[in-house]
Amino acid sequence: MQALKSHSSEIVLVLILIILSACSRIYYGGEQGFMIVWKGELSFPDTIVSLEDMIKLPQKDLLAAHRSVYYQLEDMGLLENSDQHTLEKVRRKKETRTHSNSAPNSFPAPTQDPSSDQEPDTNKQGAPTNGETAPPS
Repeated sequence: MQALKSHSSEIVLVLILIILSACSRIYYGGEQGFMIVWKGELSFPDTIVSLEDMIKLPQKDLLAAHRSVYYQLEDMGLLENSDQHTLEKVRRKKETRTHSNSAPNSFPAPTQDPSSDQEPDTNKQGAPTNGETAPPS
């Protein structure tokens, strides 16, 4: 009876290890070193992955042969996809357009702090310059 109990606990332990290994992915090599990452699915392919080998593969081959690894590496920021490059190009173009369209000597309109007790700025005719109404005369 004792022998049966020890075998059943070992079997349960082995089953738990198999399930955990099927749900996790182990990355090794490359600049990142050793990483254990949750797969999000129960599968045995691509459980132990060499980062150096995956990064060397062309993007199309990596996507075709190791789809889940590709998307996981992309989410982790270890791979750049073409959409990110396109998005960055669009952002850079938009930034250069906005910077080139703005006048170099444009200053924001002066504003008055409502908590201050100062009079509003006025020009020589007594009209306010900061968008406030003129005080009654």
